[in-house]
Amino acid sequence: RIPIKLRSLVGLVPLFASLTIERDVLKRLPTFRQKVSWFLRTRSDLRSNLTFMAPGMKLCENLDDQQFKELFVESSATTTAATSTGAAAASTSAGGGDGGGANDAPVLDAHFLLSIPSQTQLRRLLEHMLDESKFLSPFGIRSMSREYEHHPFSFTCNNEQFQVRYTPAESDSYMFGGNSNWRGPIWFPMNYLIIHSLERLDYFYGASFKIAFPTGSDNLLTLREVAVELCRRLVKLFLKQNEGDHRRMAHGRDVDRYAAC
Repeated sequence: RIPIKLRSLVGLVPLFASLTIERDVLKRLPTFRQKVSWFLRTRSDLRSNLTFMAPGMKLCENLDDQQFKELFVESSATTTAATSTGAAAASTSAGGGDGGGANDAPVLDAHFLLSIPSQTQLRRLLEHMLDESKFLSPFGIRSMSREYEHHPFSFTCNNEQFQVRYTPAESDSYMFGGNSNWRGPIWFPMNYLIIHSLERLDYFYGASFKIAFPTGSDNLLTLREVAVELCRRLVKLFLKQNEGDHRRMAHGRDVDRYAAC
């Protein structure tokens, strides 16, 4: 096998691996809580490939071992003592000096995020995904970056040269049965998963996380607002493109056949 480094929808899939967990849910699932605690505290080799975040943490750094213990390990302490400890831990990790303040208390009772991409990785991924010269199209997220339309990816194997080209419509070859799904067209199910993931992540980050939409513009949106904009673009696949023109982009090659619909 020869690894090929190019920008396709496959690289956006880690975005799907995110889960928000309410603290009261963790309290009702002690076995799950213990297993998560064990994994995060003992498998440091794998922990570097995932992110566990709590609200109120400055820059949303990964929790260290002491914070894992305070959040997960069961004790006989009272609820009041546990709340005080959790709030102090969150305040300390956020850079607070005195650990007090009315804004610290809700941290323990809020939700947490288990995710593959960290905040930094998420932002870097979205900068590519929301770039109109790459993945972002007027009708949703492309399955391959548009940069390969005029500059196809090339590599040589056994003295034979191969190319991967951006193909936004029907395939230009009979490879893989003439299917070009992974080489440009917009996959509605995959776009749905992207939108669903953005909404889950927004539930955790809220207004604290904003990204330029599209990349390079001054239009800063929350992740939920980005999800809404992607929904609008996907819907345009099924709408008339111009007044008096009945053609719709979803009809593809058969656009003229459905022109009167």
